[in-house]
Amino acid sequence: APVAAGLPPHAEALLAAIREGRPVELIFADAEANAPRTFEPRQLAFDALSQAWFVFGWDRRYNAERHHRIDLFSEVNEVEGVGRAAQGPYPEGTPGNQIGGWLGGEAIAVKALLHKQWVFAVKQAPPAFPQFLMKEQEDGKALVTFTATDLRAIARWVMQFGDGITVQE
Repeated sequence: APVAAGLPPHAEALLAAIREGRPVELIFADAEANAPRTFEPRQLAFDALSQAWFVFGWDRRYNAERHHRIDLFSEVNEVEGVGRAAQGPYPEGTPGNQIGGWLGGEAIAVKALLHKQWVFAVKQAPPAFPQFLMKEQEDGKALVTFTATDLRAIARWVMQFGDGITVQE
């Protein structure tokens, strides 16, 4: 569906990249402070407090999740193929949301018990990691297993649940 008018410059290019699951090159207006980077956008959001639009996603320059304020960009360019800073190689058919640091290194197997209050939310979200499995347990809990290659990515994913998760392995 068409997006409402009033979006800042570059928002349409970012939304198209999110829809198509492809990276973009971000060029900042202050190039001395922020070098160009390949970025995998995942979400566009308006922050009411700062009255600004932000794009959230995987910043390949820092190999980490980042958010950037859209009005600081001078350009948002399409990236051909995997982009200049991509890690890899990745297996054929790998979903775009799993390329941001979750693949390409030594595998770390994870097993955690997700507590009742988070099971529904995780079921509604796309799998965050390769081989992500969720098996219902007693008392509405769920056993979650997956494989990742970046300990920081695992820690960020687990920490979002606070005391609503128990890591077993």
